[in-house]
Amino acid sequence: MVESPLANPQADADFDRLDPEADEPTGQRIAEGIAPQLAQHLVDFPWLREPSTRLSTSPDVDGHAFAETLVSVYNAAQLDVLARASELARKRLET
Repeated sequence: MVESPLANPQADADFDRLDPEADEPTGQRIAEGIAPQLAQHLVDFPWLREPSTRLSTSPDVDGHAFAETLVSVYNAAQLDVLARASELARKRLET
């Protein structure tokens, strides 16, 4: 998954540089830019939709570790974009 070519390199770069105080339209634009790649990952790597089959510990322990990692790596605006992009990706797959 990490080695997959970027579908939208500009959106990925914008995400990496996203200011913690970014406005909502900017976050939405970036989310819309990265959502197609997230949707493709959900197709290419089905375990992403049901990660419990790949957990090394309990879902609570792994979920907590995952959340702590996200919060330590990304700022609030980036976390918001990831949530928006994830929702958009799921909606793309429903249609």
